[in-house]
Amino acid sequence: MKITRNWINDLSGLNLSDEQIDDKLTMLGLEVEEAIPTVPDLKGVVVGKVLQAYSVENSDHLSCCQVDIGSEELQIICGAPNVAAGQKVPVATVGAVLPGGFKIKKAKLRGLQSSGMICSEKELAISSEAEGIMVLPETAQIGQPINDLLDESDTIFDVFITPNRPDCLGAIGIARELCISENKVFQTPVKETPEENSSAETPLSIEIHNEISCPRYTGIVIKGIKVGPSPQWLVTRLEHLGLRSISNIVDITNYVMYETGQPLHAFDYDKIAGATIKVRNAVAGEKFTTLDEQERNLNENDLLICDDEKPVAIAGVMGGLDSEVTNQTTNVLLEVAYFDATTIRATSSRLGLSTDASKRFERGIDPNNTAKVSQRAIKLILELAGGQLSSEFVDVYPKTITPVSIQLRSSHIAKIIGREFNSETVRNYLEALECQVSQEGMNFTVQPPTFRPDLTREIDLIEEITRLFGYNEIEDSLQNTIGVLGHKNAYIDFVEKVKIMLTSLGISEAITVSMTSAKQSAPFIENETDVARIVNPLSEEMSILRPAIASTLLGSVAYNLNRKNSNVRLFEIGSSFIQGKKEINETVQLGGVLTGHVQPKSWLNQVPESFSIFTVKGMLQFLFSELNINNLKYSAEHPKWYSYGITLQHKKENIGHFGLLSQKTLKEYDILQDVFYFELDLKYLYSLYNAGKVFQDISKFPAIDRDIALLVDKNISAGDILSAIENTAGKLLKKVLLFDIYEGERIDKNKKSLAYSLEFQSPTRTLEENEVTDVMYKILKLLKSRFNAELRD
Repeated sequence: MKITRNWINDLSGLNLSDEQIDDKLTMLGLEVEEAIPTVPDLKGVVVGKVLQAYSVENSDHLSCCQVDIGSEELQIICGAPNVAAGQKVPVATVGAVLPGGFKIKKAKLRGLQSSGMICSEKELAISSEAEGIMVLPETAQIGQPINDLLDESDTIFDVFITPNRPDCLGAIGIARELCISENKVFQTPVKETPEENSSAETPLSIEIHNEISCPRYTGIVIKGIKVGPSPQWLVTRLEHLGLRSISNIVDITNYVMYETGQPLHAFDYDKIAGATIKVRNAVAGEKFTTLDEQERNLNENDLLICDDEKPVAIAGVMGGLDSEVTNQTTNVLLEVAYFDATTIRATSSRLGLSTDASKRFERGIDPNNTAKVSQRAIKLILELAGGQLSSEFVDVYPKTITPVSIQLRSSHIAKIIGREFNSETVRNYLEALECQVSQEGMNFTVQPPTFRPDLTREIDLIEEITRLFGYNEIEDSLQNTIGVLGHKNAYIDFVEKVKIMLTSLGISEAITVSMTSAKQSAPFIENETDVARIVNPLSEEMSILRPAIASTLLGSVAYNLNRKNSNVRLFEIGSSFIQGKKEINETVQLGGVLTGHVQPKSWLNQVPESFSIFTVKGMLQFLFSELNINNLKYSAEHPKWYSYGITLQHKKENIGHFGLLSQKTLKEYDILQDVFYFELDLKYLYSLYNAGKVFQDISKFPAIDRDIALLVDKNISAGDILSAIENTAGKLLKKVLLFDIYEGERIDKNKKSLAYSLEFQSPTRTLEENEVTDVMYKILKLLKSRFNAELRD
């Protein structure tokens, strides 16, 4: 919500500085995101007079101008179509820096020297006008700094309004809040309602066919208006709000909406068939063309404003092209209505059509303010566009919406806030919020105003008291209470342990948005039917629910690499999504990316080691060891997005994979260096997790070591052989380790050599050589029969 300092002070009757407004709004819970001066510092921009202006040879738009700036005459090449001799214009001299950081330098254009720049209003950041140069009044003094000539500056505040405060989506709501902070009674400028019109001659009928979606609708006809440009004060105010002036009628409806927070709409009355307004639901498949010239497909849940023949607006969202006010309009129908927030939110979201009006209706406006807002707009239309009231003010309000009633206990206030307030103070705070308050003993019955739909519970009122008292004023205090610890959630404990283990390996936790683009999700999708699409995406970049954590983590890798951080280690615990036949399947995954060097370059490490698949495997094995997860198998199969990789299995169930991402995958992110990725099914890991550790004595008996070197086919997995050794050796085998892989001379080209070290030990006795020999015989016999493995000479 944008609002200016002058507008705030006009409405509130206060005289607050920029710093005071910023501080007070922030302490009231209305965060000021940005404060922008309406007139920037235009040092080096002065008033000049164009003495001559002639066309540049061989150019259809450039003019060579001789300009007097008082201290000297300058030759300036100008491309504006409206430049002419005799004009007084703003001149940016050489060395001046215009808004946006554009520095004026001497230049040559078509061989002619240009020493400065004649500016438009947009180039000076005064307005959005960019059609030609800014022409100054004749009274302007040559050489005068442009800042001295411009009107008194103002400041635009861009205020973040939380979803629960729709009352502050209008300037009046913000001014009211500041008056409360200053203990000043706010005098609203919107308090009158339309009077009876005894001379009404124009018919107007309003029918509501859905009283739930449209509890109130008001309308009035004004005839004989003249559509034209708005006065400068209105144009300027709208520009400060980021709005472009269209015409006096449209500008008035926009201005009143920003002033009151209540959307309103003006129809061309002569385009309303039958002088009738009907509020009804659309028919499934019904089509309607909105003001932006887009045809919309509607369903039965969308609410329409119709005349006797056709729809003229989508209620609460946007008007229709066929009933808009144009320069030829002489009679208008002014609509001010209250629509159900849920209905408008659903329509706006489904159509992907968010407007200033829909944003306000979605949050909930004041149903009891429509008549007052209508009178405010009527007054401005009669003042700025002429005309006269031609119909009765029709107000269809079948069931009056009344304030809720809330019981507030003084004891509960003290318990929540941690300090006691006397009854008078509590009452003053509540009445400052325009609540109706009655008191019985130390308890209150409170009716909040209907412009505060967020106040529905006792705790809401206590929060308001805290806010007005000041969060900074509440002293810290140690409550004399006994805390009772509940049962610890084992899964959360497991997740925290995983995070600790990964961060101990130097991998930082990342949190990314679970939505991505179709382009970046494509490498991780096996079938097109697996894509979980978002119906109304915020943008094309957020149109798909990610099929793998990699699709969003790689965006973080690219972000870091683009900023010269080439060593990236990130992990994320989050959900991935696959579209099923009936519903979307969501899986909680642990994903990680590793790229760059394992250790930074140093005097001990002149040639840093880069990440490899073995580095990743070692990190994962460390994680599994700390989690007491055993009996995992490694398969050489891997998803298509890897150049090479390994799949982790437990009892033939795939529980994850890791490897080097392919160049095709990385190309979608413009990543040029190697990136390793790992992904684990976290819920499955949790099912294998053994939180308890079993104490085991260290054996005091000697161990016997045996090494074997095996010749096997190249396609045989070293992990499969290791598992076969473990399963065959029995309890005497304490440890087995692959310590060498060899391919090359003196070995068949289709073979490889795998060397294993086996350690045997008993916890209760000294082993005999023949016992170990028997076990080794069984192992070699099995390896021969299963893998055709042979001992190397």
